[in-house]
Amino acid sequence: MNVAATLALLGAALAQPPADEPAPLPEVLAKIVPGVRFDDVPLRRAAGRLAETNGAALAFVRGVDPTVPVTLDAENLTVAEALAAAAGQGGAAAVALGGAVYVASPTTCAAALAIAEARRQELEPTRGVRRAPRERALEERDVAWEDLTTPRAILEDVAASASLAIENPDAVPHDLWPAGRLPAADVPAALAAVLAPFELTFVWSDDRTAVMIEPLPAGFAAEPAPPLTSFAAKTAVGEGGGPPLDRRRFTLTVQRESVRRIMDAVAGVRFEFDERQLTAGGGDLDARVSIDVTEATADEFLTALFAPAGIAFSWEDATVTLFPVPAEPPVPSVEPADGAR
Repeated sequence: MNVAATLALLGAALAQPPADEPAPLPEVLAKIVPGVRFDDVPLRRAAGRLAETNGAALAFVRGVDPTVPVTLDAENLTVAEALAAAAGQGGAAAVALGGAVYVASPTTCAAALAIAEARRQELEPTRGVRRAPRERALEERDVAWEDLTTPRAILEDVAASASLAIENPDAVPHDLWPAGRLPAADVPAALAAVLAPFELTFVWSDDRTAVMIEPLPAGFAAEPAPPLTSFAAKTAVGEGGGPPLDRRRFTLTVQRESVRRIMDAVAGVRFEFDERQLTAGGGDLDARVSIDVTEATADEFLTALFAPAGIAFSWEDATVTLFPVPAEPPVPSVEPADGAR
């Protein structure tokens, strides 16, 4: 049986959501693949089959030899582990960027994540900058391109969708890219994904309505990108897919992801809440949080997830109930006793 057929059969054993309702990337990456078998399969084809079969979007960019042969024979890997292993054999890295698996050189992956985060932070509320351009830049959009698309065309499509001007698009060298997709990319992620392979970055105009493309600063060195496996919402799985939380451990590393999306990615847990009540009490399910936990207990994981969003919780078995953080009771004043000085 050829590799494509083998992977198709393996993927068929995994529950797939409808095509118009893709599973969140952390959930996809945490799926267990019963077996992965490649025998001298070109890297791009191997990564593409793994991603397509399991419902992950893939962006494979320049700087990596797509023809490097991959040989892999393993059982019971997560999708994240399988993709990371395939990329590693080709001297590449795979990271989560813009809702997709981004495959590039390790330095490019690190640079893309660093650029996106730095430019995203510059979209925080700033005196004299209107809210509309900032909100358009942070809106997550589906960025996709066909085979033999130029990176300049991808940039221009992203900019047009956000009413953003690119002052010097000619700064991007001519190239032709294979088809790719970033299904939940804000402008910082999308632009960084395209520019990092060329050792380029961008800066905002003062009013955040335009960008200028620039070379990465001399001596630029980003922190190593976190492994793809750290982004997978890995949880213990028991019969029925939802064991009691006191029997589970959670490993998750995400940067500035919305609470709501992380909740969607946690398999086997039921969340009960009244969103209007949460909002009225100062809770925000759309708040962006950063989490870095390894083998955390349910209380540790849920606290890391909900405390920054102003949300309290309780849990029983596999159900988590959310409610506003209780207000601090007033401290009663104490009258001095008769004769006290």
